[in-house]
Amino acid sequence: MILNYFSQPDKTAIYTDGQTISYSELNHKILDYTNTLRFYQLDEGSVVAIQLSSPLEFYFYLLACLELGLTSCPIQADSNKDYLDTLLNITQPELLITDSEIINNKTSSQNNHFRNSAALITFTSGTTGEPKAVCHSLNNLVNCSKSFIKHHNLNSDINMLSVMPHHYMAGILNTFLCPLIAGGSVTIKDSFSAKNATDVFNSLISTKANCLWLSPSMLILATKLLRNKETINALEEKQPIIFIGTAPLPEAAKDAFLKKCKTYVLESYGTSEQLFISSQTIEECEGNNVGSLLPEVTVEFSNDKEILANVPWEAIGYLNTQFLSKSTGDLGVFNSDKLNIIGRKKDIIIKGGVNISPRFLEEAVMKQNKVIDCAVIKSKHDFWGEVPVVFMITEEGFCLDKLISNIEKTIPKEIAPEKFILTENFPRTITGKVIKGELEKLLA
Repeated sequence: MILNYFSQPDKTAIYTDGQTISYSELNHKILDYTNTLRFYQLDEGSVVAIQLSSPLEFYFYLLACLELGLTSCPIQADSNKDYLDTLLNITQPELLITDSEIINNKTSSQNNHFRNSAALITFTSGTTGEPKAVCHSLNNLVNCSKSFIKHHNLNSDINMLSVMPHHYMAGILNTFLCPLIAGGSVTIKDSFSAKNATDVFNSLISTKANCLWLSPSMLILATKLLRNKETINALEEKQPIIFIGTAPLPEAAKDAFLKKCKTYVLESYGTSEQLFISSQTIEECEGNNVGSLLPEVTVEFSNDKEILANVPWEAIGYLNTQFLSKSTGDLGVFNSDKLNIIGRKKDIIIKGGVNISPRFLEEAVMKQNKVIDCAVIKSKHDFWGEVPVVFMITEEGFCLDKLISNIEKTIPKEIAPEKFILTENFPRTITGKVIKGELEKLLA
């Protein structure tokens, strides 16, 4: 199973906390953990929920599940009880692995429609309701990884600094499986947070890592807090590969990092269901796009410009709702063979019959002085039906009147924001994606 994809026994696979683990040692660890799981006499396809705070321990169990043909279901270690109960009710796991105990629930009524084919269950962000349980096969994960590796010409030299949440797909596929399948290595650090945001680039410089994945909000915060001249100069000299994904990257954030560190970031696009769809190469990193399509991927556009993706590693289905094949929910266009994302279909604001893209307005606001982050949402209006409202996080010294004056000069009046609201923070998912539904409730 998964062991078939790991080679070079003497090469280091994992760096963590001063410890190095070779591929040979990793294989032995996987076999040790498979023996632990075999004790519970699970059938192939049984669901194993993994709720561990230690990334290394989590990855060992994940790989053991993949090796045995079990269906692993990663869960955030500090999930609140109501959310945890929701996830467990959806997946009905036979085994729950936590920091303190392993709970055997062999009497569970298995809710796995894809028994013997699903290797991994992850959840959508749940920003619009109950999270959807997305099922992927091991072949999906491996083939998608291989395509991404080919697209970027990655090889055994890659050393990925892993700071994405380890229970999330980006922490599994992007920052763990992908570099290992390339024959490279992973440097595991604590998941990114506001508390350690100042450390992420220092870690990239002080370790053997030469590659990193961040979400847009992570990049924005880490760039803002990056003031150490030695680190800035080292980034410029080292020129690491920095991939950005999970949400749209404001062009202003990309430009701010480039200006400060003289280093490009590469934006990627994908969904929980289709995984990687496109990704910028270093030749494509200028301009507001998410790069060219990965090998074997094709896209079509519906009449309203929704991206319909044809990928050979598409999810095999949801556990708890009907699966809509090809549908991404995102709007986009092609420009010189590169994919441009216009916005989310559900976020489009219809003002008196005129469609307004929140992302277009967000890009305009983010270019204004002393704006750290913003989110454009729809608000009900008695006459227009819907109007755009901007929530903003700003720096000290920000002048709202000046921003409004600049926006009036650059944005047509008929699509200009109705209101600007200053706030100290946004409700976000674990990877920093703004939960716009929560902001809309504030206007209700």
